[in-house]
Amino acid sequence: MKAQKLTWVLSVIIAAGIFNGCDGLFDDSGLSILSEYSEVVLTVPPTLAGQYTFSEDILSSHVDSIISRTNTSNSSIKSIDLIEAEAGIAGTGEPGTNFNAFKTVNLNISTSNVPGMIIAKVSEVPKGANTISMDLQNENVTQYFNEDVYYVTVSGLLNEDIKDPLNIIIRLRYRINLEF
Repeated sequence: MKAQKLTWVLSVIIAAGIFNGCDGLFDDSGLSILSEYSEVVLTVPPTLAGQYTFSEDILSSHVDSIISRTNTSNSSIKSIDLIEAEAGIAGTGEPGTNFNAFKTVNLNISTSNVPGMIIAKVSEVPKGANTISMDLQNENVTQYFNEDVYYVTVSGLLNEDIKDPLNIIIRLRYRINLEF
């Protein structure tokens, strides 16, 4: 009976992965669900060149909803790993909507109970880019997702003044490893 239940649970997860666009479900450490995305929009106000820290957005952790969508109530999350981070400027069709003002970009994560850390960064932002792929710095973000709320902050160095507000869209992709 237990083997039958596990077979049913795995079938549901595999089907959910296929229909939700997961890239893959299994790795050497057990069951994984890929293609969990999070998107944050940060508004950058007019700012002078130099060091900056922008828009700390509050996000609700969605660990419980991940488990409930897989119909695996007897599972728990073993780890959550950041596998991709990119940023884009909203309204990229308009003149001047690129990352030219930015020299460096750091993406930070924190909670009220867990100290912040840089999870991704770009050391030298390419000229003319309206999207940037970020280099991952700290991939395991489980401790932040175990909290009810976490915060995302963008910081770094500006080459030039930002005269008009910009909206930066941060897209994060995670691998969630489940335990049964």
